[in-house]
Amino acid sequence: MKDMRAKEGDEEAVLREFEGYGERFLEDVVTRLKRLGESDPELAMKAMKAVLGGVKKKYVEVYKHVRVQAMVTLPPSWRIPFVACREYAYAKGWIDKNSNARFASFCVKTVIQNLLRRMKAEDEALARMARESEQSEGESDKSREGEKDNQQ
Repeated sequence: MKDMRAKEGDEEAVLREFEGYGERFLEDVVTRLKRLGESDPELAMKAMKAVLGGVKKKYVEVYKHVRVQAMVTLPPSWRIPFVACREYAYAKGWIDKNSNARFASFCVKTVIQNLLRRMKAEDEALARMARESEQSEGESDKSREGEKDNQQ
């Protein structure tokens, strides 16, 4: 848990840094667009849409670089259960499109979420056991001291 808190602080610093990059970049773009807008408002709006299009392209580029892609192959014996479960998930609204890819993605995400929940519960149980062990050791030390006092 300590590592996660440290990472959160680092994350905030990184986000502030990149927010600053974005603000500095956009200051120049906004200034130029305002100047352009004074002479040709329609062209300024088209230019702004072009800027947003460029940002979107770069966003997609970064997204594709950091995403996790996995190909899933199941044996033929799993086809009927897979399709039945896919249909069920779609009927329940758990997936927005009735496709193998969306259902496989949903399955992987669900399994990962469940595993993370189990891992967290196990970590909490181990921490609880460690605290209880420390407390019982402290109590046994106190009882030993009491026994020594009684013997004297």
